[in-house]
Amino acid sequence: MDEMDRRLFEWYLASEGPDAGPWNRSPRSLYIEHWTRSFIMGQIEPFPGIEVCNVGIGAGGWDNFLCDWLEGKGQLTSVDVDPGICELFEYRQKREGHPNPATVVCADILRDSLPAGSFDVVTVIGSTVAESKDYDGCLSSCWRLAREDGHMMYMDFPRRPPEQFEAWAASHGAAIDVRTDDETAGAYAFWVRRA
Repeated sequence: MDEMDRRLFEWYLASEGPDAGPWNRSPRSLYIEHWTRSFIMGQIEPFPGIEVCNVGIGAGGWDNFLCDWLEGKGQLTSVDVDPGICELFEYRQKREGHPNPATVVCADILRDSLPAGSFDVVTVIGSTVAESKDYDGCLSSCWRLAREDGHMMYMDFPRRPPEQFEAWAASHGAAIDVRTDDETAGAYAFWVRRA
């Protein structure tokens, strides 16, 4: 077994092991996955040539879903600051034979200059903004990636009140088309476009 296969195997074991496994298999975790995926599918239908960017790969489940959703229509660019996460996610998609793998970019959204106005949809979900430790900077950097006619999906948990995002949107030329709060998920999501 080579080094990457060993790392991938360890990742599989960790995701189902005693620390992460109970949460990953829990009804709430599975519901949040369903709710988040249903949310984006209800906002936009993939069209030929659609370019989507997700900032924050994490475990990669959201990115894998987006690649499946876009298959035959468009491409996902997955961005993460952690080189190990990027390397493993790219290898995982290759090893699993993903039919529409992401373009993986290792970059710090706050410091690296990714091409502005390049994506039809930018997604930022879960802990990405919190982990950046710069709420305004992270969201602004992500928003900059969206095309003039593009959209951004932001999903988070109530560790930050949704009104904080509403204030950010109002001050950054982002019109909120949809806001949804889900008590079962314990989360909220926004779909925004340029005002």
